[in-house]
Amino acid sequence: MDARPDPDALLRRVQREAEPLERREGRLKVFLGASPGVGKTFEMLREALDQKAQGVDVVAGYVEPHGRPETEGMLAGLEVLPFREAEYRGITLREFDIDAVRARRPALVLVDELAHTNAEGSRHTKRWQDVLELIRHGIDVYTTVNVQHVESLRDVVASITRIIPQETVPDAVFTRADRIELVDVPPEELLARLAAGKIYVPERAAEAATRFFRPGTLSALRQIALRFVADHVDRGMEVYRRAEAVPQTWAARDRLLVCVGGDRAARPLVRAAKRMADRLGAPWTVAHVEPTTGLATRARALVDDAFALAASFGARTVTLVSDRPVDDLLRLAREDNATRLIAGPPSRARWRDRLLGRSFLDALVRGAGGGLDVLITSGAADAESPPPTPAARAPWLDYATAAVAIAVPIAAAEAVFDFELVNVAMLLLGAVVLVATRLGRGPTTLATVLALSAFNFFFVPPRYTFAIAAEYIVTFTVMSAVAALVAGLTLRARASADAARARERRTDA
Repeated sequence: MDARPDPDALLRRVQREAEPLERREGRLKVFLGASPGVGKTFEMLREALDQKAQGVDVVAGYVEPHGRPETEGMLAGLEVLPFREAEYRGITLREFDIDAVRARRPALVLVDELAHTNAEGSRHTKRWQDVLELIRHGIDVYTTVNVQHVESLRDVVASITRIIPQETVPDAVFTRADRIELVDVPPEELLARLAAGKIYVPERAAEAATRFFRPGTLSALRQIALRFVADHVDRGMEVYRRAEAVPQTWAARDRLLVCVGGDRAARPLVRAAKRMADRLGAPWTVAHVEPTTGLATRARALVDDAFALAASFGARTVTLVSDRPVDDLLRLAREDNATRLIAGPPSRARWRDRLLGRSFLDALVRGAGGGLDVLITSGAADAESPPPTPAARAPWLDYATAAVAIAVPIAAAEAVFDFELVNVAMLLLGAVVLVATRLGRGPTTLATVLALSAFNFFFVPPRYTFAIAAEYIVTFTVMSAVAALVAGLTLRARASADAARARERRTDA
């Protein structure tokens, strides 16, 4: 694996460190709660007072104490900026005054209720837009939000609580946050707070206890919030690993990488990985390494079918085009910080591994190193897999076409008795190139062998024998090398073009 740091990550870090202090963007810290009443505002105020004690210029831009004496007592220890008043249907609303904060320009400002929708006439529609503007102008911000207001989790939370959140915050805002702190309270303690009237007034508390504040609901929301914060921390760790070019896997969280091939074991392998990912609660990726010479039609259909199944399960799919599958799979595993690499059984007989002196699975195990476990499944054939897509033409027809392509220039040259050897060589090379551009590796190999054999037998003195006169050895050797090189390059170019078209089709899909 390339041990160099990620250049983009390094550039961002250098730019941020080199930026003048007065122009540097502010930092955002989000206090996230699984539900109302967990103490997000209280925790934000407590940390703000700690910052003030250390000499940081802190102001409260907008803090909603909800009538709680403890919160109001902590707020009294901070400078509180005046609210901006706005009229709405005859009612005077108190809104966050972003202009007052920018005029005051503190080092740190507290802005409660990140998902709030501003009153009509405000510069921004949403409060999170106010927060982003402050950050762009170099002001640090502390803010609070509940997990049900995260845009990507809106539907998940609604399916649990039967309440659809009307105000949401885009996930990009949380990606921009430097820190997300989970303010966590066990469900039993939260229900005790609700019963004591510390969250809602008695009338609203009774309704909340029958709808939102139920032990099962609170436990589910707590788990969602924990996972969301863990994902944020995980992304930060990945940024650091790329910037520092950390080569080994850090098993801070399970991640699966599944290697599928163009065989009938691909779908069962995807299903096995799905079950494992669900048990571990781990993200997973399904990868296939395609040779530069391309895949047969049958293998392509099986890989595409396995990818479609993986996508329906929510997995990420990756296709690598390489002649070094082990190296590229291990590189992908380390880039993704995968902890488990799952592969199916060998697709070829063991005697071939012994004959060739190498084994794909053995190479994976040897190269995995610390932190990456390689798991091999039994992988029976999938009865539900669609039947292989038939080829457009029979394989023998390609070989017959290759033989005819060589026979035609031989017959033409044989008919002309004084045809020079260089012209014959050019005709045969052209036939080999034509076969390579139209047919596969097997027919091209056959065409190359036939061309060289026919050139020697029919045209190189002594003719009609496979003996070669001494003065023609160099000619025959050069032609052999050129034919093999041209055929190889043409096949590689054709395979690269086919792979590019396949990737484009998969991307469009």
